Formats: sequence, C-alpha cells, structure tokens
Amino acid sequence: LNEENRNVLIGGVRKGDGSNGGVFLLMDGKLQPVAVPGQVMPGGGKYLSRKPFSISFGNQRGQYVFLADLAGGGTAAYLVQDDGTLSLILQSGMMTNLGRITNVGEGSSNAEGVGFNNLGQVALAVKVAGVTGAQLVVLTPVAP
Repeated sequence: LNEENRNVLIGGVRKGDGSNGGVFLLMDGKLQPVAVPGQVMPGGGKYLSRKPFSISFGNQRGQYVFLADLAGGGTAAYLVQDDGTLSLILQSGMMTNLGRITNVGEGSSNAEGVGFNNLGQVALAVKVAGVTGAQLVVLTPVAP
C-alpha cells in the first residue's frame, strides 16, 4: 500500500495462465487493469507480460513503477500515476547519452528489479549496445 491513498499495484495471472500476466491497480476497493497482454502501451509496442520482481513500492505521491516485456522482444519501464494512468519512462531501442538501450530492467546474471523513491527517481539495470555487461542507472524526472 502506498502512503498517499492506500492503493496497491499488483501483478496477477488468469487461472491456468502460466505467464507473468497483467498489472492491476486496487483502487477504492476495485481492481482495474493497468497493463494486460495485447494492450498497446505508451511509447509504442504491445504489452506481453511483466518481468519477475518488477513492481516497485509506491511512493508518497501514490505512484508506482513496473517493468514489462513487450511483444517482439522489447522491454520497458512505466510510471503508474495514482489514478492508474501510464507513461513511458524508458524503452529498449531508445537512444541515450550512454548509447542505444537494448534491455530495460534486466542486468548481468539475470539480475532484475526496480527501485523507486519519493523524489520520483527510478533505479534499474539496463543493457546498452556495445557495452559489456549491464549498467545500473538512476533516472531523475525533469520539471515540466
């Protein structure tokens, strides 16, 4: 539960479905889908499944971050607002000052996970084209 509004972001699967399934927000006692297989995601691509250990704790603003596998082999990190709306944080294929991102959220030796704090900073592993191993990055939001 987050401190702002007692919502909780959870991962779930349909009975008999062996995938990592969807991401759902329990808000006001109701479960609403945030990302489900086949859904077109912000920034492009279709949601395939969530990565293991991929949902952050909620912050004081009631926001969460989760990591996803996309159809076609892409990966991405998304911000979930307190009302369940999504925005893209980082997606494989994007160019950064480190180079082209080839994987979001999975590091060397299959290390996975995401950290998120009350300043809106996101910590996660990324793989960069031409760079050996994974890089741990901390992404800081910029003021609009």
